[in-house]
Amino acid sequence: MSRSIRFAAAAFLWAALGIQAATVTGTVRATAATAGATGDPIAGAQVVLIKGALGAGGVQTRVDSMETNAQGEFTFTKADTGITLLSATKTGYQAGTGFANVLADTGTYTVNITLRPPADTTPGKLQGTVRAGTAQGAPLAGATVVVSRTGGGAGVRDTLTTDAQGHFVIASLAPATYSVRASDTGYQAGTVTATVRAKDSAVADIALLPNNASGSVSGKITKASDGSAVSGAEIVMSIRAVAGGTPRSDTLKSGSDGTYKIDSVPAGQSFTLTVKADGFQSIASAGLTVAYQASRVVDFALLPEVAGDTTHGSVAGIVSDTAHKAVAGAQVILARTGAAAGDSLPPDTVKTDANGRFEFPSVTAKISYRVTVSMTGFRNGTANVTVTVGQTSMANITLLPPVAIRAVSSRSAGMRLYAGSAGRLILEMPASPFPAKVRAYDVRGAALFAGSLSAGETRMDIRWGNGSLGYVVVERGGEFHRLAISPAR
Repeated sequence: MSRSIRFAAAAFLWAALGIQAATVTGTVRATAATAGATGDPIAGAQVVLIKGALGAGGVQTRVDSMETNAQGEFTFTKADTGITLLSATKTGYQAGTGFANVLADTGTYTVNITLRPPADTTPGKLQGTVRAGTAQGAPLAGATVVVSRTGGGAGVRDTLTTDAQGHFVIASLAPATYSVRASDTGYQAGTVTATVRAKDSAVADIALLPNNASGSVSGKITKASDGSAVSGAEIVMSIRAVAGGTPRSDTLKSGSDGTYKIDSVPAGQSFTLTVKADGFQSIASAGLTVAYQASRVVDFALLPEVAGDTTHGSVAGIVSDTAHKAVAGAQVILARTGAAAGDSLPPDTVKTDANGRFEFPSVTAKISYRVTVSMTGFRNGTANVTVTVGQTSMANITLLPPVAIRAVSSRSAGMRLYAGSAGRLILEMPASPFPAKVRAYDVRGAALFAGSLSAGETRMDIRWGNGSLGYVVVERGGEFHRLAISPAR
């Protein structure tokens, strides 16, 4: 019985039983030699039909599989509604995928898949420089560098020593991602990752911190009500013990102007600052770090104590950028994550003041909350806090700049996606007599944008908000194209 007869028989049987299902069909082709051209069909490719979600973590179930015919064609006659994924494999090619959003129990959906030849395995080069303290520090001669392929593997571990200029080089490495670890006497070991591409040179520069590397932390203690100084407040810095070390706890008091400063804080090591003052709620900020030879500013605004209140606490914090500059006017949302069943209280929303500060002065205690901060020109920032009775839970949040992406292209369809201005992506494609639907998703599969192009249009600006990584899906002429958004390197 030929494949087409089997397809017809299956469809007839489903109809006879009264079972409704959509048909998903398509062709598996090789990558075309030139952009916009049609590649040769691939016979005998294994195609698997999968029911599941596009985003990471979604449940996926294998439904059926088959091989393509002499014309590279495949047809599945029992696709349920929802997202249907297709995976195609063939010896001598890289695996390819496609998907369809099946909207009804009947109808035919076309999903064509393109398979690329194996990746170029021509070796590349890895080089770098090991320096003391910072990227501008003195080169370290004689430092030990260990290069190993991430995920392990035989024959991919190299140990070498830096030259008089702190330089190291491996002239021939298989394309892959590598872990590069440097160490030297008197310095803390440092590790970076580097991706070696075929016939290309990757750079892995490493700065090693001295064993006693430190910075400082300073700030001001004020009243949240009017910003006036709180003198004599007790500030406790607590550092948990690291392997082979001992815990550390420093205590000092704020000056008459509310200021404080702690020197010789171990660089890169997490610490907690706790502030107490008579008549005010205690407040703590955890997970703080300082950079080598840098001074970090951490201010605290104290909320008044509420006598007799045994059910509430507070949430406060400071929103800043990666340079520790205050971000004013950011939207801050406080939402419950550990509320009792049936609790439908809406989240609270405030905006940061000119100093990047925010506060929620009366929050039900013994419940977990998520603080989410959004601001144009930044990626969203989040923090989880648990509120304690009579205390202020600190949620300092650093907002990161939008993700820079590299141009992504679909050779088979002549499509190109690249970063634009003001948090936008730009999609370009050849003119076509068919209209196109465009959808953008984050890495979890959550929809961020939906739009369409009319027949003949070749360009679209995609609102990309905070610049998360993810992918863009283009549906045109019954074909689906998925363009992954990759970080720039």
